[in-house]
Amino acid sequence: MNNQAEIPLYNNQNRKAKTVAVSGGKGGIGKTFFSVNFAIELKNLGFKVLIFDADVNFSNVNLMLHIDKNNKFIDFLKNQISINSIIQKGVGGVDVIYVGDDLKKILNIDDDNFDTMTEGFSEIEKEYDYIIIDTPAGLNEFILRLILNTDYLIMIANPEITALVDLYKIIKIISLQKSGVNIEIVVNKASDPENAAVIFNKIKQTISKFDIKSELSFIGFISEDTKLVIESIQKRIPIVLLHNTSNIKECFSMAVNAFLKKNKKKKKQSFFHWLFHH
Repeated sequence: MNNQAEIPLYNNQNRKAKTVAVSGGKGGIGKTFFSVNFAIELKNLGFKVLIFDADVNFSNVNLMLHIDKNNKFIDFLKNQISINSIIQKGVGGVDVIYVGDDLKKILNIDDDNFDTMTEGFSEIEKEYDYIIIDTPAGLNEFILRLILNTDYLIMIANPEITALVDLYKIIKIISLQKSGVNIEIVVNKASDPENAAVIFNKIKQTISKFDIKSELSFIGFISEDTKLVIESIQKRIPIVLLHNTSNIKECFSMAVNAFLKKNKKKKKQSFFHWLFHH
């Protein structure tokens, strides 16, 4: 992929749904784990949420939310069925579009398929408050275009040095395409709040050192608890439902609240307010 290639930017403010891309530097850092539990926390606050499972490499959304893996996404791309027929109801009341794991077919779709996908998502955008996009590790042109055009970008940081290095690389590529992009950071597998703060500050200092033009915001951390995470995966129940009084559950609640507070919609000023204050 040519990092300097111009990526078209989307600018439609009329739709209802806000799109949130969840990305990161490498596989295995907890993107899907975060996406699923973050979506359920939003749902619990009264929002209508859809997860678009775009991770055709190593997605586990189907396992975590009891989604039928034998989906019909390819049939939808061929315009044989409607987009509504491939939306599945996941555990916790979150809707899901599962792309599937036929990597060759997904990555080689033609322009007609893209048109079908565009039209389909345009139909359902008005039905949701948030569409969470679980992206695969790494970048190709399609994923970069997706990330650059979502309303919000959450990147999962991990204490491992290799994950951090990959994260720096992706942030640099993104900033070259869209200067000043706002990236919200969540530190996964943090031992405590202080550890999460140290990792975030390290990321911020590194980005500043290399003069990367991105705005970084810290919206939370997910505490490390291997035992509870493994239990959640084995039982196929999202951790915020399985252990709703745990530290991890509280971490997700705080991350969602921080996200909503930071991205609170500004009320449009009414005509009469403008008239009588000018």
